[in-house]
Amino acid sequence: QVRDAFHDITPLSRGVLADTAAGRLRTDLSGGTGTAGPTSSFLLLRPANIPVTTPAGVEAEFFPVAPSAITGTWPTYGLYPVLSEAGIRIGFTLSGGQVSLNYWLEAELWNPYAARLRMDAARTLRFSVTFPAAVNFLVKNTAAPNSQVVTIAAGTTYAADIVATNVLEPGQVTRFRGGATMDLLSVGVGQASILTGPATVTDPIDEVDAQSNVSNLVFKLELVNSGTPVVPALQTLTLASTFQSKTGILNTSAPPAPPALGYGYEFNRDFRVWSEGTQTESRDPRLPVMNAVAFQETAASQWSLSDVDTNAANQFANGALNDGARVVLFDLPRQEITSVAQLRHLIGAKPYELGSAWGAAANVNNRFDDSFVSTVPRNFAWPADGSLPRPNRYLDVYTPEGVPAAAIADLRNPADSARYQLIRGAFNINSTSIAAWQSVLGARLAGWDHSGSAVGGIALDNAFFRAEHGAQQRTVLTGSVPPLPLTSDLAGLSDLQLPGATGRQLTAAEVTNLATEIVRLIKVRARPFTSLAEFANSGLIQSAINSARTSGTNLVGLNSDISNAELRSSAAALTQADVIACIAPFMAARSDTFLTRAYGEVRNPATGNVEGRAWCEAVIQRLPDLVSNASAPVADVVTPPAGNPFGRRFKIISLRWLSPDDL
Repeated sequence: QVRDAFHDITPLSRGVLADTAAGRLRTDLSGGTGTAGPTSSFLLLRPANIPVTTPAGVEAEFFPVAPSAITGTWPTYGLYPVLSEAGIRIGFTLSGGQVSLNYWLEAELWNPYAARLRMDAARTLRFSVTFPAAVNFLVKNTAAPNSQVVTIAAGTTYAADIVATNVLEPGQVTRFRGGATMDLLSVGVGQASILTGPATVTDPIDEVDAQSNVSNLVFKLELVNSGTPVVPALQTLTLASTFQSKTGILNTSAPPAPPALGYGYEFNRDFRVWSEGTQTESRDPRLPVMNAVAFQETAASQWSLSDVDTNAANQFANGALNDGARVVLFDLPRQEITSVAQLRHLIGAKPYELGSAWGAAANVNNRFDDSFVSTVPRNFAWPADGSLPRPNRYLDVYTPEGVPAAAIADLRNPADSARYQLIRGAFNINSTSIAAWQSVLGARLAGWDHSGSAVGGIALDNAFFRAEHGAQQRTVLTGSVPPLPLTSDLAGLSDLQLPGATGRQLTAAEVTNLATEIVRLIKVRARPFTSLAEFANSGLIQSAINSARTSGTNLVGLNSDISNAELRSSAAALTQADVIACIAPFMAARSDTFLTRAYGEVRNPATGNVEGRAWCEAVIQRLPDLVSNASAPVADVVTPPAGNPFGRRFKIISLRWLSPDDL
């Protein structure tokens, strides 16, 4: 097979870890020291607890972590649940001429990660609402008529600690309610103040009017260690709007009939806002300060007097973010990452810019050209000759001729590591071989055994992961949907099920269709990509996904069975970033291994007849070494000086003579 496809692939292929745009070698991100603080923190993040669960399986648990104080090119994210919906309900009671203001705090926490988030006794999430300006309410009895003004003073903060024993499952959306503390849909109420007022208000209050509007109301989620808030706050959201004022029976001190006067917000329910950068309002839901276009004021109709509406688990049941839902958006590392692509939910102000065409504006796709991940162990006596395996299996240790072999310190040095390594099986993304693209896009793996699979496991064929590390844990959501649905599953999945997937599986026919479309579009382009960033920025693979046909239904577009456009960027929908993530460890914008054939003949000078002929075949390998100076210092090999006109060295690594049968 290799002989038949010698134009397309060779088992000897190796690639130089070079930035084709800059002409230098890439920087190793493995140690974290060669990149910005947030990425370094992410690379070093590990589960705080790994309990063995029933049925058998490993579920990593992470405890909330505040944002790193280190700032860099990329945003700084902490590790915590997102405050996807919040509100404060206000009611008044009257006793002996005294008016009490009572409040209920409501918070919806969304764990956007494919991992458990657990609180411990020393760490607590505190939710608060702050009134930056005074707001007045006129409480009255319309029959008397008697009335009294109640004021919430400027700077007033109502806060509650969320019960620490709760565990947020992967992707889980959960609502909490309470006064001084908040529990799962708790009916607890906080009594804010008792104001002595005119004795004329002696009858039940039946109407409350907001006498002044309040703007820039501040909702905040903080991490509290042993009672002391951690600075900075995890999330701060300022809502510029007005109170909803209603007429009704409001003299209640506790549910089951909370008051109909309240103020709050909820996140935008369109999944594309959080994972598709083509939307103008797209942003990362983990940002410490949220922009107003990412959320909306809670509608007046949702501040209901009805016991059924208020206490129902799905009071705001419109869209994916819904109490009890599973919405997986991001991964968390259980072990080392093996390619730059596994940072695609971390690099950039919008999730999944890395690898997507919309990453062009922020230049994030340059990371594919200038960086790599060697996974050379940092805390283990790993031999510098590479004789032991490592997480990234696509790299070989390279020893230059005439130069001392690399020491382990050289391989661990972010700036120098690429000088002593080659990519095993490097794949040129300019390939116009359908068979070659099929080989790198498709895979057949049987018996993946996860906690939601049947006995003996399931086939893991042609899998494209959005959450590589979390797929093992995120297995069961409403309706027992597999974490990697097949195309044939999509039409039967509900809007609450699709966001819980951690990836997507294609059929063998769909892999062929996708490879065919990619090659067709490369040929239509009619010129090679000169860098990996140019390739990703072009959106060519996304175009191929959108035009490839599905198997079975034969619809155009591999995501065509997802009828809800708002969910076509969930992990169940295949995207360009997912495809690039699969080939990122070994993709290259040029070939560094070349197969060449030569022919020679001998002719009789008298007759002109061919009396002898020969054919040979050579494999030529490009290397990191410089032609002008084979023993150049490492710094010069990494970034060649100006006086190096011939670039990097080529070497014949194999030669064989051919017979006519080989042609």
